[in-house]
Amino acid sequence: MKNRIHALLRKNNKVLAVSDLFGMRGLQYLGQVQLPQYHRDQVQSYLCLYQELMKQIEPLTETVNGAAKNDPIAKLLMSVPGIGAIVAMTIVAEVGDISRFRAWSPPWMPVGANRGWAV
Repeated sequence: MKNRIHALLRKNNKVLAVSDLFGMRGLQYLGQVQLPQYHRDQVQSYLCLYQELMKQIEPLTETVNGAAKNDPIAKLLMSVPGIGAIVAMTIVAEVGDISRFRAWSPPWMPVGANRGWAV
């Protein structure tokens, strides 16, 4: 929906007067910007859908953030730059019990060397 609103503004040669179109000032801008009525109706429809989705997404995000704070593997994953709570919990859910994998070692390591590089 955000992309569609941005596309409607570009289609009407509207320059964004704010950095965050979906923040407080951005929503005020969307309410005041001059658009043809059919585009104004589309923007309003997309905004209603966006707000309804956000009402459902926010509690789920809080739940995932809480679970990530209590999961030691997720905490470790979140120490990697760019990995937040949602990505960390997705990895935890997809991988499952990491101990089911045997220890990994790089292929260039000699066969007789200590290959017990467990995570």
